[in-house]
Amino acid sequence: MENKHVYRLQGLSCANCAAKFEKNVKSIATVKDAEVNFGAAKLTVIGEASIAELEKAGAFDGITVIPETERKEQKAEPFWKKKTNVIAMISALFLLAGYVAAYTIGERHIATILS
Repeated sequence: MENKHVYRLQGLSCANCAAKFEKNVKSIATVKDAEVNFGAAKLTVIGEASIAELEKAGAFDGITVIPETERKEQKAEPFWKKKTNVIAMISALFLLAGYVAAYTIGERHIATILS
């Protein structure tokens, strides 16, 4: 079998990102073929590519590449520190403020319209 390497992936957020990551890995000159298994969070590469090259291919999603045989724990980022969750919480606060304003001062008041 040709140079086949299997890696574990951390930080892979969605199936669409996995497809984009696979396409980026396949575009590396020394890689003959690549396959991302989103469910198992694994990458199979046929050919040669350094971990730095693979992580550069997944930089758009913050993907970390770890050789399958190596054990490395990823520190879990708290829920409230993730950018997408912070944005969702701020949006929820504005929505709540709008509902409260609508019921307390009326739907046609300027404060309700702005919130």
